[in-house]
Amino acid sequence: MSQLRRLRPPRPRSAPDLRPGLLSVVGLLFMLLPFLLLTTSIQKLTGIDLALAGSTGELAPLPPGTVEAVEVHLQGHALRLRSALRTRDVTASQGDVTWSETALPPVQGAMDLTGLQDALLRVQALDPEHHRVLVVPDDDTPTSRVVALVDAVGSHRGLPLFPEVVLGGAELSQPSPTPSAEPAP
Repeated sequence: MSQLRRLRPPRPRSAPDLRPGLLSVVGLLFMLLPFLLLTTSIQKLTGIDLALAGSTGELAPLPPGTVEAVEVHLQGHALRLRSALRTRDVTASQGDVTWSETALPPVQGAMDLTGLQDALLRVQALDPEHHRVLVVPDDDTPTSRVVALVDAVGSHRGLPLFPEVVLGGAELSQPSPTPSAEPAP
């Protein structure tokens, strides 16, 4: 009989049952799925500012602030505040600026210096590191009015507002972006 056992092929052993292990993995996935759905964020990151060392090992200069330029134009007693703000949109090209303009009409026949200071404070809140403003008076503006304007732009309630005041003419200010007119045929 021992010879018969030897002649008979051995019974194939049954493969181990993998279903219990597979069921536990599926159960784990069903428990993790709500957790992952609730903890992920669908917000898109727009960009990361990096300062990398150059070939000499020094850090790159800090990127300029949001405010590119600030101009105050004086025409008679009317004031016009122009500010160039750097576009920080993802789709914008580097160097794109948006000019915003605020007209400040005269108040009781005098310059609206309080309104100008409030508008300058809003610009300064966008970029506290920007300190320069270009003041552009008309050619026939009296000196006393220019001095009052420079004082109002330079400080507000004893605190520096835009301490670097540059006095200039109309040729120093940036042109307003205007659409080009095509000549009619």
